This record gives sequence, C-alpha cells and structure tokens, in this order.
Amino acid sequence: MSKMNRNDLCLCGSGKKYKYCCINNPSSIQFDIQKATQNAWKFFEEGYFEDALKLSDQILTYVPQNLLISYLKGLIYLKDGQIDLAITELSMIHKKAPPNPELLTNLGFAHHEKGSLVLAKTYYEKAIQLNPSYINAYYNFHAILIDENKLNEAVDVLEKLISYHAFDQDALFMLWMIHSYMKNDKEAEIYFKKLVDALPLIKVRIEAWQYLKSSSKTLPKLTGSIIETFKLALDQAKVKGQVLEFGVRHGNSIQQLAKLSNQTVHGFDSFEGLPEAWHEEAKGSYSTKGAIPKVGSNVSLHQGWFNETLPPFIKENPSPIRLLNIDCDIYSSTKTVLDLLAPQIQSGTVIIFDEYIGNLHWKEDEFKAFQEAVKTYQWAYEYLAFSFFTKQVVVKIL
Repeated sequence: MSKMNRNDLCLCGSGKKYKYCCINNPSSIQFDIQKATQNAWKFFEEGYFEDALKLSDQILTYVPQNLLISYLKGLIYLKDGQIDLAITELSMIHKKAPPNPELLTNLGFAHHEKGSLVLAKTYYEKAIQLNPSYINAYYNFHAILIDENKLNEAVDVLEKLISYHAFDQDALFMLWMIHSYMKNDKEAEIYFKKLVDALPLIKVRIEAWQYLKSSSKTLPKLTGSIIETFKLALDQAKVKGQVLEFGVRHGNSIQQLAKLSNQTVHGFDSFEGLPEAWHEEAKGSYSTKGAIPKVGSNVSLHQGWFNETLPPFIKENPSPIRLLNIDCDIYSSTKTVLDLLAPQIQSGTVIIFDEYIGNLHWKEDEFKAFQEAVKTYQWAYEYLAFSFFTKQVVVKIL
C-alpha cells in the first residue's frame, strides 16, 4: 500500500480526510470496505466527484476486482463528462459482470454522448430486452429515434415508458412537445393537461418550446444528440471561415466538431471552471484543475479566460466565422464572446448554443446574451435546430 497523503480520504472509511482522522495513529486504521464503499457512493450522489473518485481508487488498491466500485468510477466519469474514460470503465464492467439494464443504459448513454449512435441504440435495446420496465432506457432510446426522423416511433417508446411510470414528467413533456411539433393538437392537449402541476423545470421547458414555436416561421429541426446537431449545423454553415468552440472542458464536443468539419477547430477554455457562480453552481464548477484534454492534430486549444485569449487570437485571425459552438453556460462569458467576435460574425455564420433552452434559468444565460447581441448588432437570424434532450439550439445569421 502506498503512503497516505494528508489530504487523502482516510482509509478507515469515515469519509474524513486523513489529516482530520487517523493521521496521529495510522496503525489504528482498519479499512472498512463496506463503509468506504457506502461513503464513495454518498460522495457521488451528492456531487463530490473528486472525493468519490479518490475513495474509489483507494478501495481498488485493496480489492482490485471490486466491480461495484469500478462501475461507480464509470458513472463518475460519465457524470463528469469524461466520456472516453466512462466508455473504457463501463465496457470493462460489461465484459465481466452479468447483463444489467442499468449498466447497459449508462454504457449506451456514454456512446450517445460520444456520437456513436448505432452502439447507443444497441445498448438501449438490450437493456429493454432484459427489463421491459426500465424507464431510463426508453427515455434515452426515444432521442435516438428522433435523430432517425422516426417521431411516431419515438412517441410509441415514450408512451411505453409512461405505461410503467405514469407521472414521469420528462416523458410527458416530450410527448406533449413532439405531438405539438407534429401538429397533433388533440394528442398534444391530452399531455399538456397532465403537466398542469409540473415541476418548475418542466414549466420553463414548456415556456421555452412555446417561445421557439412562436419565433419560427418554419419549425426548426428537432434533434436528439450532440453529433446530429453538429452535422446539421455544419451542413448549413456555408461561410468559408473559422470554426471555434468556447467551453472545451474534457474535449468531447470539440473532437466531434473537428472530425465532422474537416478543418482546424480552435477551442477556448480556462480549464479552471466557471469564472463566477452560476445559479446553484459555485465559482470553479466544471473545472479540470488546469488539465488540458488530449485532442487530435486538427484541434488547437487556447488556455485562459476568454477576455484574455480571444483579443490576440482575433488580431492574428480576423477572417469570418463559419461556426461557433458556445458552451459557456453563463451570461457574462457568452456576452464576451459575441461582443468580441461580432465584426467577424456575418450573414451565413452558424452558432450552436449548448445551454440555450432546457435549464431552469434559460432566459438569463446564453439566450439573454444572444438576444442582446441581436439588438446591438442588428442581426437577423433563424432557428435551424433544437433539442430538449441535449439543450442545444442552432441559429443562423441571415
């Protein structure tokens, strides 16, 4: 066993750091696997991913074949957006453990996020075969069917879900929204009535869909995955110019953009997390602790705050913008990007927003920054695509 660090979680399973627990009497440590496992899961459920991961690794030094803890590591990576690591860990469990609908669904979702939709669909279908009442698999599966332009089948899958869980508000909202999208007014009304006492998050999604519907002469394309949103956006981005992403984090989306765009994609991120508090999220949330992800040769990363890294970049790269992928989350960062790049945003530029709809405070964040920019720079625009599954919206400057 390696020497304990003062800031490691104590091996006794207390959940405290070593320096606050058994540091003065290390011989007294009796590693309680069961208690440590409970604490690791508790850390994960409460959102302390770093602590959950540290404790999981400590457990695995004692019990390397602890599949439950290895599965927890896979979930931590998935929840934290480290998709490649999640796929590696969950795939290993899948090979060693008996078939499990929860594992299959999470592995499917990891591939869904990665853009491997055929694999994702396969895992969702296997999960449903194992447990026909496992609602998470149905919910994720419906998004694949949306991408396949099989909206009626997506409705069937969601209806199957509510046959097992009649009051699932996510599913009821999607059923209402999809029927409304297809202009099935009678069916939409049935589900809308079931959302009268909806949770606040569902109410703002209702508001967001009503806004999108009323703001579009022609309804934008409905998508169910990051990669299909990217494909549509790039296909519509005809301007010869740069592709930029703001908010890289672990590099999952920029890698997909780079592969699809067939050109160099520039990514901007401090890798230190949010520069300020964002509603319930504290300053520094989503940090990689300065760790820069490994990316392909056609990805160029620019580390630092946007207001520091973007001006010198613009000076050296004044050409038009073909496509922007804005995953800034917060209003101030989005405003900084749009204001600085406004001279290069022209007719034909396509912008993807990652947190434009679907979150509780959507009107205060990326949406607000864009609408202010529209007014300031007198941009005309149209919505090309949206997804309540990924919370993305694609707009094109006219």
